[in-house]
Amino acid sequence: MIDVAAGRTAVEQYRAAHAALYADNDVKDKPAAHTPLIIKMKTGLLVGGFETIDEFFMASKEENAKVLGFASVKELFEKGTAEQKQQYREMWK
Repeated sequence: MIDVAAGRTAVEQYRAAHAALYADNDVKDKPAAHTPLIIKMKTGLLVGGFETIDEFFMASKEENAKVLGFASVKELFEKGTAEQKQQYREMWK
C-alpha cells in the first residue's frame, strides 16, 4: 500500500536533518555524516510503499492534483485554470 503522507514525513525529516548537518561547522566529514540521513529517508520511503525516491515524488505530485479535484497531473494541466495550476505549483514538493 502506498502512503504519500509517510513518504512526505520521511523527506521532511531528511530535509531538516540535512540542513542541520550542513549548518554545523563542527562536522568535518559531511559526506560520511550524510549517508545515514539518506539511508533513513530511503527506509521511510520503503515503509510508505515506495521503491525509489522518484516513485515517491511522482505519487506526491499526483496526490497534489487529486487534492485540487483532478484525476491526475495531466488532467490538471489539460483542464485546470491558471489559478489551479498556480495552486498546484505552490503545494508540497
